[in-house]
Amino acid sequence: SNKEHKLIMEAMDYKDSEEDGGWDEGGKDVEPFPTIRKMKIEDAGPLFELMSNPEVMKYMEPPYDYDKTLEFLEEYGIKEPPYVFTVTDEDKFVGYAIFHEYEEDSMEIGWVLSPSVWGRGYATELTHMMMEQAKGQTQKLIIECDPEQKASQRIAEKCGFTFIGEEDDLYVYQYTLQ
Repeated sequence: SNKEHKLIMEAMDYKDSEEDGGWDEGGKDVEPFPTIRKMKIEDAGPLFELMSNPEVMKYMEPPYDYDKTLEFLEEYGIKEPPYVFTVTDEDKFVGYAIFHEYEEDSMEIGWVLSPSVWGRGYATELTHMMMEQAKGQTQKLIIECDPEQKASQRIAEKCGFTFIGEEDDLYVYQYTLQ
């Protein structure tokens, strides 16, 4: 509900923490409560577990082997600025968030999560966190997803994104920040 969301937003302090590269958060008593931080080389193992899972990769690309996972981690997670960030739940790796420049006036956001947290509201919460983080950084947010990926489409629409068309065989949703 909007009231709950407002309380969550008030409980959180969205700012970059210099210390661990994480996004500072407050209301730990709110469930579910994913956190976002910069990727580390130590994420390679759990990232491989995620990206080698055919169920997780179903709408993206064929499952990754370990070398391709390391390449992804170095190219998109550890580089500056990163394109993807680690998502944790009580310090346990549960997936990654996509948060990077898309076009000059827009950023792409998204998520790839472990089946262990599917259906628990993490993707919706992450979307709200990234919407808040993007304020003042860009004018528009974009979510891209496979036309068959109904769950992502529902989340985009629930979070106020509008379907704007298809590009490279993906559905594109857009949200204009106030």
